[in-house]
Amino acid sequence: MNINHWTFIVTSILLILSPGIDTALVTKNTITFSTKGGLLTALGIASGILVHTIATGLGLSLLLMQSAKLFVIIKVIGAVYLIFLGISSFKNSNQDHVRVGKSTVTSSYDVFSRLYRQGILTNVLNPKVALFFLTFLPQFTNTTQSFFPQALLLGLIYSGLTLGWFICYISIMKLFRTWILKPAVQRIMERITGVVLICLGLKLAMGTK
Repeated sequence: MNINHWTFIVTSILLILSPGIDTALVTKNTITFSTKGGLLTALGIASGILVHTIATGLGLSLLLMQSAKLFVIIKVIGAVYLIFLGISSFKNSNQDHVRVGKSTVTSSYDVFSRLYRQGILTNVLNPKVALFFLTFLPQFTNTTQSFFPQALLLGLIYSGLTLGWFICYISIMKLFRTWILKPAVQRIMERITGVVLICLGLKLAMGTK
């Protein structure tokens, strides 16, 4: 690895540690569906990063940025999806039963596959992420070499760092499991993450390139 790669890693870590949509979603699903739910969401997010990486490497992200109509369509879909997740979080907070750790929930393949898809979709349906990779990755590539394999390597590193951070984050949350399992705490935290997701959805909807 050269100095460019190390610079990329340090910069990526600083960016990944900044809270945003991904952190809100992982927090929500860890609270609601236990550690496994949070991990699968994080895996979905990491997969979404790879989708953006491949799109950037193949030039598809550039096409997205050049098409104002397509950019708006994807942005609106992504914003609506985030708002939907936020509203769903509010609905869950009004339920009286404790969801975390329930075997009837945590053993459900359908539920966990849905959480994985949530992680992917919140990432893929955010054109700002596509724009980020389109402008970020080329800064750490060698113009004398093929762009795609370099972009793929950087994307794999970024995806791995993201997944690693969320594993640490979820492990920290697990230390407070007894406190988080309290129904009152679950309701409050789900409402907070619901508000955050709705606000992020509105911000995405009103944002421009």
